[in-house]
Amino acid sequence: MKTKIKRPIAFVMLSGAFLTVLFSLPNTPLNSHAQIGPQRKVPGIASTSSDNAGMHTRANTVLPSVRYRSQIDLNQASVTLDRLDIRSVTMRAPNQIGVNRSVAVSPKTRAQKFVNPDGSQIIVLVIKSSGASGIGVHFRNFALAAGEEVYVYGPAPDSIVCGPYTNKGPWGSGEFWSGTLVGDTAIIEFYTRNDKNGKGFQIFEISHIFPGLDLRLRSAEPNVLNCEVDASCYPNSLNNAVARILFNDNGEFVCTGTLLNDRAQDFAPYFLTANHCVPTQTVAQTVEVYWFYQTTDCNSGVLRDDWVHQLGGANLLATESSNDFSLLQLANNAPGGAYYSGWTSGFQSTGTVVFGLHHPDGYLPPDIPSYLRRSAGTITNTNGTCLASGYRIDWTSGLTEPGSSGSGIWNSDGDLVGVLSCGSLATCSNPYDNYSKFADFYSQIQPYLDSGPLPYLGNISTRAFVQTGDNVLIGGFIVQGSGPKRVIIRAIGPELGQYGIPNPLADPTLELHDGNGALIASNDNWQTTIIGGIITQDQVQDIQNSGHVPGDSRESAIIANLPAGNYTAIVRGVSSTTGVALVEVY
Repeated sequence: MKTKIKRPIAFVMLSGAFLTVLFSLPNTPLNSHAQIGPQRKVPGIASTSSDNAGMHTRANTVLPSVRYRSQIDLNQASVTLDRLDIRSVTMRAPNQIGVNRSVAVSPKTRAQKFVNPDGSQIIVLVIKSSGASGIGVHFRNFALAAGEEVYVYGPAPDSIVCGPYTNKGPWGSGEFWSGTLVGDTAIIEFYTRNDKNGKGFQIFEISHIFPGLDLRLRSAEPNVLNCEVDASCYPNSLNNAVARILFNDNGEFVCTGTLLNDRAQDFAPYFLTANHCVPTQTVAQTVEVYWFYQTTDCNSGVLRDDWVHQLGGANLLATESSNDFSLLQLANNAPGGAYYSGWTSGFQSTGTVVFGLHHPDGYLPPDIPSYLRRSAGTITNTNGTCLASGYRIDWTSGLTEPGSSGSGIWNSDGDLVGVLSCGSLATCSNPYDNYSKFADFYSQIQPYLDSGPLPYLGNISTRAFVQTGDNVLIGGFIVQGSGPKRVIIRAIGPELGQYGIPNPLADPTLELHDGNGALIASNDNWQTTIIGGIITQDQVQDIQNSGHVPGDSRESAIIANLPAGNYTAIVRGVSSTTGVALVEVY
């Protein structure tokens, strides 16, 4: 369908933005305005990649021992450590799930050596920490010659494979932790050649993660309480933005964190957690991320089988103890299917309804208990209790527990507004928590999240009286730049009445036309997606997560990824009704 415009439309140029915005109503004077304040707001966005986040397994990795058909004897261990009694171990925090144990291992320590026909060698070390449910390896003085490689993996056929590690290791310092393997045995495979002059490496400690049964022997270790709520009962794209993290800080600890979108929407893997979880670059380099640690369905008790264990660590970009936040950039990209959460730098007031997503307690996949949970409540205090000037949240559904630290809270628009710092003892009776305010530390992370081209224009809109026939409300805009841009277009009517605007349009409809005038998308009520044109799937959840949810179900919204070109948004009244409406493009 093409729409005839009776007269030229004026252009409003906005420097530095990718949208050139124009608004007009035929036979009505131009009435547009732009108010760009200090508050920043970025919507969420789903990953469109098929990246596996650097996760490799024995099934899809051709190890040197496989290539040369070496027969490794797992019973010939370089070192075997005795079983630990957790009751004899001092644990520093409720979210600690493992300890570090000293070893002294090098390529000469009871190694299995295989000489290959081409003169290369495979040196295999086997380290066992009896009774561990997980084990990691700490290297130092790591210096390999060109062509030499080290791999670390477990005995199970589906074990993850860490590496290949080369040169001076992933951080260039000669010291690093491998990823954490399931079980109590680590296999270190060193591929080398006699004509190389690398110095090799030393392994001076390993991590020992206690199994769940051992953890239960600690009186301070809480069970996952029965008032926790399975997040799968509330399907939401944001569930895929939240992940369990494991890290080593002189022992193994767990927390939760959130993948954040940035203004450039370039899928940079920015990851937000708490300072008391990851306070230093040394700790950040040990971070491992477990994605999609969720159940298959509401209260199914069965884990998704597509969870991803991301290795590689992270760089610490910004952190502060008083606001208890740490912003990381993961060394590897987030996996395909992950969601980049939106956020707002605006302060939230007392009475704001919020929800949290988190991983309670101390488990890792494939163990079930710490799967993603959801809590819901209200901000009851903006000065906090255990965290100065934090948000106090009184929960009406669910709660948090050790292991939930670093997780986020979101307002009803789907904007992240805080990070879990501290709270009451884990109890189902009147639970509350304190979250640091995103608004308080935003200035410290703004250089990372607010760089790049402006992906949408905040609060640019026009209001006019919608009549019948050709006298409809028209919003024209131009998308500029080399790549597609994601926009949300809204037609607002009923909610204008609460602002004292007389005769609001009771039921606005929205059409989106391309530069040729062809209809490419439409919507009547935003809670019902109209499939057709460029709209190929339901948009309700994306609209809810966008930060620009219409205030009335009769209002309309369209989210579109638009290539460069001219576009026109048209607002009409259902059944030729008339009234004042607002058309907006973000």
